[in-house]
Amino acid sequence: ITDERQSGFLAPRLSSSSGNGFDLALPYYWNIAPNQDATFTPRLITDRGFQLGTEYRYLGTRGSGEFYGEYLPNDREAERDRGMVDLRARGIWFPGLSSSLIYDWVSDDDYFRDLGNQLDVVDTAYLQRTFDTTYSVPFGGVLLTRFQGYQTLDTPDFTRVPPYSRLPQMVYFGGWDHGLLRYDLRTEVVAFDHPTMVTGTRFDIEPAVSLPLEWSYAFVWPRVAYR
Repeated sequence: ITDERQSGFLAPRLSSSSGNGFDLALPYYWNIAPNQDATFTPRLITDRGFQLGTEYRYLGTRGSGEFYGEYLPNDREAERDRGMVDLRARGIWFPGLSSSLIYDWVSDDDYFRDLGNQLDVVDTAYLQRTFDTTYSVPFGGVLLTRFQGYQTLDTPDFTRVPPYSRLPQMVYFGGWDHGLLRYDLRTEVVAFDHPTMVTGTRFDIEPAVSLPLEWSYAFVWPRVAYR
């Protein structure tokens, strides 16, 4: 009736398959506040049991985020508890410092094949866990610190090799103008971790100096760098 969001039931989802039987989901949307909402989705899967899905979203002056979780206790077909988590969060802690978090998890390799998945989780082979902080350095430049790992999901016919984890990765980009010259610096240090393969730390640095020459009709930008 109006343009405002309304709490209430959304359109149900119906399906049927040989693996799950009759499948009915009935989402309920809760308009908590202008900057928060939640959706609860009870789901009846006749061959497996009762599943509950929950989505929560928020938006504030210091950050935003989305959480989605599912839990199916005592799956009768798989004979175990099953669930998934999909978390996205972004924060601004103070001017110059921000962070972002991505965390995906499922209880077993067959979860998406048996129970479907959220459209946000595109890659169902490697689920990402990444935490980034970005800091604007007072004397110039940006420092990125990243911790990144994965959950690897195998198929019945194929065992995947897990990607390398970066625990951590630190990258710095900086640029300064002094007189006619411009100075740039890019550095990176990464600690690579892996359960079965060779591990190690890589350090990379590239200072550069350039002479930007620009006119209304042309520009020349000679640059020298050492890596």
